[in-house]
Amino acid sequence: MATGRLPFSESQVRRYFQRVGFQEHNSFSDLPPPTLHTVRRLIACHLQTIPFENLSLHYSTHPQIFLGDAFLFDKMVDRRKGGYCMEQNTLFAGILRTLGYDLYTIGARVYLPNDSKSRYPSGIIHMAIIVTINSVDYLVDVGFGGKGLTAPLPVFDDTSMEVSIHGVLPEEHRLSRRPLSGGNKNGALPFVLECRNNPQAGWEPLYIFQRDFELFPADYEVYIVFNLTTNPQGSIHLRLNIPSLFLSTTFFARRSVSMRSWRPYHAQLYGM
Repeated sequence: MATGRLPFSESQVRRYFQRVGFQEHNSFSDLPPPTLHTVRRLIACHLQTIPFENLSLHYSTHPQIFLGDAFLFDKMVDRRKGGYCMEQNTLFAGILRTLGYDLYTIGARVYLPNDSKSRYPSGIIHMAIIVTINSVDYLVDVGFGGKGLTAPLPVFDDTSMEVSIHGVLPEEHRLSRRPLSGGNKNGALPFVLECRNNPQAGWEPLYIFQRDFELFPADYEVYIVFNLTTNPQGSIHLRLNIPSLFLSTTFFARRSVSMRSWRPYHAQLYGM
């Protein structure tokens, strides 16, 4: 577990709770314990409150991407804006770390469509979180946007998970292991996050990652600088993104403005 100064103060964590609508189920002053139940509830609250978006890069005279804790807290909590993957997961990781969770961040290669409608893994353009609870590693991700996880997903060492977890029902997620296309390391089997829209549909790869390869702030800064200064056609700039999750009393629906489509169903949220 990382040691040293915590990313946020207790008062900041409580302001984050107010921002996302997280209701503490106790009458005493301590913050909630770092349990699986707590992180499940936090993920659900975060997803239905803080939108995945990149508006500041399209509607600002001074576009900037900065992953400092204070900057992200001000942007998404105090000014009530959203953010893209690295902003979302950096903020969420900071909140979890302040609550006492054992975690680190990883980079992922997102599967993108090509001209033949097949999919191939990109360079490392995504951030996710590995959280360890009771000696079990979980993949946690509040920053993928459309088709992303809505609950912690256990990361095991088997070739694939026999049982998937539900996202926005009937959507499901699971992890499998497969060689990286074009990779040269014999025997390497990275983890692949997969999704399917319903139990009758085929599994679609979302992104591929190495569980034990931790990335640091300087690693993400390289990606940010490249996309802001050298690659205006990169994934950050390429399109306007506002995928959103809407939560009513008992139903959870997903919309992606960038895809210009509604998911054709409403469903109960798994993991509340």
